[in-house]
Amino acid sequence: MPPPSLRTPSSPDAREIDAIHALVADVAREDGRDPLSDQTLTQLNDRDVEHVLAYRDGRLVGYAQ
Repeated sequence: MPPPSLRTPSSPDAREIDAIHALVADVAREDGRDPLSDQTLTQLNDRDVEHVLAYRDGRLVGYAQ
């Protein structure tokens, strides 16, 4: 399997934020706990934070700050 493609926007757009929330919900259901802190979630629109989004086959598979 090839590595995911990475995107580093200055701030995720609305579609990407929705995808991040959906990914967080999927992981929380699987693991039984939220994968991201409240601070991370409140900084999704923060341009002073470095955002990294990982995509595979056009689908968001990872997010980091």
